[in-house]
Amino acid sequence: MAEALAFVGGASALITISKDFLHAGKKLRYYGRTLKHAKEEIKAVEVDTMTCGNILVLFNNALEEDSSPMAAKVRNLEIDRNLQKRSSSLLQKIQMILEKRLRPMSKKHNPGALQRRAAQCVWLFQKSEINETLNELERVKASVQMCMGLVIYAALKNKASQMAVIPPELDDRL
Repeated sequence: MAEALAFVGGASALITISKDFLHAGKKLRYYGRTLKHAKEEIKAVEVDTMTCGNILVLFNNALEEDSSPMAAKVRNLEIDRNLQKRSSSLLQKIQMILEKRLRPMSKKHNPGALQRRAAQCVWLFQKSEINETLNELERVKASVQMCMGLVIYAALKNKASQMAVIPPELDDRL
């Protein structure tokens, strides 16, 4: 009788641990997908920023040659000259936070450790530091979009022929 009770108790504990493990695994998969999406967004911002940095000089030269009132207005816009550098440092900051908080999972971790790691993921997204960083990235993205406006402006003013080479990434935007 005692052996049967011990067996039932052990089985019950095993089932509880298994449920906890599965629940923690689901949470980790969810946060993993969320992080993957965030990284894809960050990568997209980085590509746009690099493209913007590469073409700024070309379009600024084109605008300098244009004597129209509209060109004068565009020249007077405050354009962030350190856009690429600023974006790069923000991306490094985010990568450092992600690497610190989400180290590769080990099979030796017990369900409690998995749940704590999942809780760390929640903490990561709630932490004000990364929220501020993502907000800063949004401002960088806005600056990139403004510079893309210069691309459209230069194309409309028929300045494309005066530029050296239009980067392939811009072919579908012009």
